[in-house]
Amino acid sequence: MTKSTLIQQLKEQVLRHPDRVAVSSDSGSLTFAELWRRSGQVAAHLRKHGVKADAVVGVFVDSSLELEIAIWAVLRSGGAYLPLSPEYPSGRLRYALEDSGARIILTTALLESDARTIQSAQGAILRIEECLEGESDDAEQDVNAGSNNLAYIIYTSGSTGKPKGVAIEHGSIAHQLDWLRDAMGINEDVRILQKTPFSFDAAQWEILSAALGATVVMAGIGTYRDPSRLVETAKRHAVTTLQCVPTLWTALVETDGFQDLSLAQIFSGGEALTSRLARNLIRVHPAASLINLYGPTETTINVSAYIVRADELDDTDRVLPIGFPVYHTDLIVCDGARELADGEVGELCIAGPQLARGYIGNPELTAAKFTMLVDAQGRERRVYRTGDLAIKGADGLVGFVGRVDNQVKISGHRIELDEIRLAIENHRWIRRATVVPWQTRRGTPQLAAFVELDETEAALMDQNISGSHHKSKASRRQVNAQLSNGAFRLADELDGNIVSLPSRAAPEDIATRAFARKTYRNFRTRVRGDQIVEAIRTAQRPPLPGSTHDATLDKTLIGRILRWFGPFSSDTRLLPKYAYASPGALNASQIFVEANGVMGLWPGLYYFHPADHTLTLVSPLTPSNAGIRLHIYGKRSRIREVYSTNVDEVLYLEAGHMLGLLEEVAVEHGLYPAKAAPPHSVPAGLFSAEDYVHTLSVKLVRRVVPEPLVKSLALVQIHEETPDGVTPGTYRLDNDKLAPIGDPIIRRKDVIAINQAVFDRSTFGIALIVAKQSGWEGFVELGRFLHRLQTSDPAIGLMSSGYSSLSGYEMATSSRLDALIGKDFFPGSGTISYFALGGGISPAQRSSRGMEEDLVHMRGPTEILKDDLRELLPEYMVPSRVKVIETTPTMPSGKIDLQSLRNLVEAEESARPIVPPATRIELEVAGIWKDILGLQHEELSIRDSFFDVGGNSLSAMALINRLNARFGTRLPIQALFAVPTVEALASAIGSGAVSHDSRLVSLNEAPEGSPIYCWPGLGGYPMSLRSLAQAAGEGSYRFLGVQAHGINPDEVPFTTIEDMAAADVELIQRDHPIGPITCMGYSFGARVAFETAYQLEQLGRTVDKIVLIAPGSPLQKATAAAAEADRFEDERFLRILLSVFAGTLNSPLEAQLLASVRDERAFIDFISGKFSDLSSELVARIVTVVKATFSFEYTFDELNQRTVRAPIALIKAQGDDYSFLEAAGSRVSQGFSQVIELPHDHYSILRGDGQTALAQVLSDVLSTDREISMPHISVKHFPAHIDEGRRKILADELASAVIKAFGCAPNVVSVALEPVEKDNWDALVYQPEIIGRQKFLVREPNYALRQNAK
Repeated sequence: MTKSTLIQQLKEQVLRHPDRVAVSSDSGSLTFAELWRRSGQVAAHLRKHGVKADAVVGVFVDSSLELEIAIWAVLRSGGAYLPLSPEYPSGRLRYALEDSGARIILTTALLESDARTIQSAQGAILRIEECLEGESDDAEQDVNAGSNNLAYIIYTSGSTGKPKGVAIEHGSIAHQLDWLRDAMGINEDVRILQKTPFSFDAAQWEILSAALGATVVMAGIGTYRDPSRLVETAKRHAVTTLQCVPTLWTALVETDGFQDLSLAQIFSGGEALTSRLARNLIRVHPAASLINLYGPTETTINVSAYIVRADELDDTDRVLPIGFPVYHTDLIVCDGARELADGEVGELCIAGPQLARGYIGNPELTAAKFTMLVDAQGRERRVYRTGDLAIKGADGLVGFVGRVDNQVKISGHRIELDEIRLAIENHRWIRRATVVPWQTRRGTPQLAAFVELDETEAALMDQNISGSHHKSKASRRQVNAQLSNGAFRLADELDGNIVSLPSRAAPEDIATRAFARKTYRNFRTRVRGDQIVEAIRTAQRPPLPGSTHDATLDKTLIGRILRWFGPFSSDTRLLPKYAYASPGALNASQIFVEANGVMGLWPGLYYFHPADHTLTLVSPLTPSNAGIRLHIYGKRSRIREVYSTNVDEVLYLEAGHMLGLLEEVAVEHGLYPAKAAPPHSVPAGLFSAEDYVHTLSVKLVRRVVPEPLVKSLALVQIHEETPDGVTPGTYRLDNDKLAPIGDPIIRRKDVIAINQAVFDRSTFGIALIVAKQSGWEGFVELGRFLHRLQTSDPAIGLMSSGYSSLSGYEMATSSRLDALIGKDFFPGSGTISYFALGGGISPAQRSSRGMEEDLVHMRGPTEILKDDLRELLPEYMVPSRVKVIETTPTMPSGKIDLQSLRNLVEAEESARPIVPPATRIELEVAGIWKDILGLQHEELSIRDSFFDVGGNSLSAMALINRLNARFGTRLPIQALFAVPTVEALASAIGSGAVSHDSRLVSLNEAPEGSPIYCWPGLGGYPMSLRSLAQAAGEGSYRFLGVQAHGINPDEVPFTTIEDMAAADVELIQRDHPIGPITCMGYSFGARVAFETAYQLEQLGRTVDKIVLIAPGSPLQKATAAAAEADRFEDERFLRILLSVFAGTLNSPLEAQLLASVRDERAFIDFISGKFSDLSSELVARIVTVVKATFSFEYTFDELNQRTVRAPIALIKAQGDDYSFLEAAGSRVSQGFSQVIELPHDHYSILRGDGQTALAQVLSDVLSTDREISMPHISVKHFPAHIDEGRRKILADELASAVIKAFGCAPNVVSVALEPVEKDNWDALVYQPEIIGRQKFLVREPNYALRQNAK
């Protein structure tokens, strides 16, 4: 054992071997000399900022080279470091900074903005990069810390509800390192992986082992959660020494590649090590030493060790001993202040030089845990009472028995259950909480929390009679109901004729407006008071007509209007979207159309099917000119799928929202909905009185209806001062001004629990009120009013948050409104109200077609509580199971029946069958699944439901996207509800056309069509061509993407184009052994497509056509030299590499990329961080392909030798350089069958208008079985002034329609506008073209008002 300090030990290593690697990572390495120099530079800056002995410095750095520099810099400055893991909740980090007295945070440029969120206003932040700029004169002037000076502080779980800071002195950690060197052989021969979370005490010896000459390998962020990545990192860096908790060792034993590591030392600690696990570890690594370590944070990492022997192990869960003590340390088993004899069980106390100073700022707890004890030899010793029960043998070997207090070990972390309990009970919703430890069937320790809700703070729907689905959304009852379309009439319920309506495919402008009308829950900005007033006034005014002409009452009109009431879909949505709000998104109302005197429809009463966009005749009527009436019926059983109370209330509210939408839509055709009578007669059995309620009937009329159904009032509640100075309070409208009437009425707790976070984000609320005597019509009016408000101002978002009840189940919002202000505005009658929260929204929110605003359907109080706990506690302290219970079970003594609760959760676990993945697809699906849900160390059965183990709609989208990208499938998001297990998903994927290891990816739905093989651009990932193939295919061609060799795991990219094409030829020969072939390539892929076609022709195969899309390179700014592959300091290469992922050379990410990326690892991390659907492994493989293929070129001779018989269509992008085939002298270029240049650049031809144009051209180019159509449009009209802009719009609209109809290219369409004088119309137009060529006429005019037509 040496007496040298940590600093002296490191300096000895620097002097002994300055050029040896001290620390390495995927991004680089530092020698001992470099580590010494850089840590000295940072230490000098710390000293300038006042750091001295015992001063605490927060280190907010990820696992990286900078972490090693930061730790040694703080120690060399004389200070003590405080680990601040960026993965920890910000609230916990802020508490540690404040409690420890740390005034300085040392961080990196990338984490500086995050550091500012935890630092106090008085504190300072130093960036390591700035400290390393230039040289410092005092970089070698280290402060020689004494053994009693503070080295670091570790915060651990505390029973008071707050973590406690353990103060470790230099003498203690120096003693631990000496023992590691002398007893465990940690020296210059060791390469140790630093993967333990930085804030965990065991991480400190991994980091500080550089002082012993070891090479520290920084594993990177989150590696400890990913066994596969951990194994890859350890293998890449030839790691010899690894320490993990048993939970992680269990996962590693089952991880591919673990057996290939060159481990000499295996350290296990933090949890009990079983004989079975030890046996498995030795079986896989028989040459490695296996050491079981033990030690609380308060005794500086490790105080005992047990070297495991293979001959003592069996295949049981017998817990192995914690071993013999570290030298100069005593393990004392005692009862109170008395040491027990060997063989007796008692509390383990520890004495020796590694005891901590105590707890920061907590002398009472220090005195309670660090006490004086007289040992068996009569010596008075300062000991730390561990709270662990232990037994000591006659030979001094110590075994762990259990705990004496309410503390447990989970994933190697010591946890006070009371800290978690208090954190839960501090949540405003919780009346009482109990936290119990439990074990999975494999013996993995977990936590479960059982909570009782405080009904005064956490209001639920169906309060007091609520089902479990209102406490937790784990059952997915509401989402399943939403997906079931349970309100639609089934075919066997109706037997009338079915009429298909026009406009089933919603125009883009209608879809845009439908998606903009959302229930918003994420408010971004405050809204001005006058803006709120104007929105209310707009909603109160009758809508303005959109047409001055009388609409023709025909089937087309009905189709256009009713399309607004059908579902709208999006690739990024799990649930369909409707243009009107529906309580619970259940869409429980049915529309019946009474049409009489409507062209194209037989007089009758029709049922409207919103998804099929059809009308079904249910009752014929006597012909008349009654026009169009709409009748709405609410289906009670549909609502009862989710809610038990206020069923009719929400059905009338929904009818009101539908009325508001009808007003908005009908007025665009010059029509207005007016109150009408219900249908005179309906078929018997169509509506049962128990299940259906008639909520609304309206007639579409041609006059303005100035008054709403019922007189209503709007009150505004301001939550925070508006930009124009309106202070918090409740206001009424008075002459278009907000007039105050009192304090805010609706409180946070008056809103149901799942919407309270929205209340916190809202800046105002609006209460819509009618007199109670208006009855059910009042509910309709309130729904109509709120819909009008939702669409009155595009910068305002609203969410309904409470309504009245006529059936006795009043909600808190309406109760307070009625009690506090109802009598002031509606004296004597009482009120019916509808309350909404509001705030400012962004254009991006309004245009979004995703489900960002809809997560309420996936999260109940249980899920929200669990997420809230993640803001307060580290992930390892968040219970894996949270259950809402009515009452906590107790024993006769009155104590909580912990065993009953434990049995409850373990019984649920036992009832869940564990079936491990078996097939290759199941293994890969399970891996992706666990990665997305963060279930690295948890058991996963292939029969577990995705949503039962933590999935929600956002993670569902991520999963489906990852699966589709990996397997080339086209699973929709909704598929996860039909096949929610690994087993079912793997089966669905396996039944598709693409196997796990195939490089052929199906790009469209035409399995029997002629094959067209498509090569993607640089990087070789064919997904970018999918939407193009779908747009151009039209079902007659089978588009297959050819993925580059190297994208799939374990593939290596080829080094020449010839080799790439040869492998692709083999693939095509197996896929399509006979018959003609078409080869198509985009950008770099054009070269591979051409070479493959050439090689296929050499084998005697027929190539129908070669299509080269944008084969020239996009031009960049001139640079001094051409870009070189694998040179990550080359900005030109970086731009091209970024474009592979960003789809443009002008990415907004470019500046950030060029400023932060200098090597390949940094580039991979940057891209995987910005593109969440791409894993770092996939990005790495794509980069490898780009590096291998970036510089591929044909020589002049090679190109001249490659003549092909197939016609070549060249589709050029605007602004590209000449392609490889357009080189001077190339004989191939003379064989172009078509050369088409599009007015879109290299990247934009694959998206938006560019892709539309390309798809049309491509469809034309591929149509070898028919001549290209040459449509000409001639429009003759009476002379009228049409300006140039309107002429162009008209021509573009006409051409667009014709292009879609004929599937032709834009360049073959012509349009003529010809004015014809009125006197000449008969002779030049009507007689020769309308009468004389009637067989070609597809639309006949109606000249009913024309007097002189003939």
